[in-house]
Amino acid sequence: SKFHSDILFDSGSDEIKPAAVPLLQEFARILNSEDAKRLNVLVVGHTDDRPIVKAGTKQNHRDNWDLSADRAASVTRVLS
Repeated sequence: SKFHSDILFDSGSDEIKPAAVPLLQEFARILNSEDAKRLNVLVVGHTDDRPIVKAGTKQNHRDNWDLSADRAASVTRVLS
């Protein structure tokens, strides 16, 4: 499955939208089913190509590379 960032995150944020948490939890439940035991899951973070300009975002994420990595980590935490 592939989720687009507008479903999971607000622009410039690595915090998962509250409405997306149940979706990710359901995905985790499916991944933990017997039929999915042999699957490998790769979580990849993405951002848009706009430079980070919000001071609060820039304070936590030097650039979009950092933001994308933090987004992947946020999703991985929910799936765990």
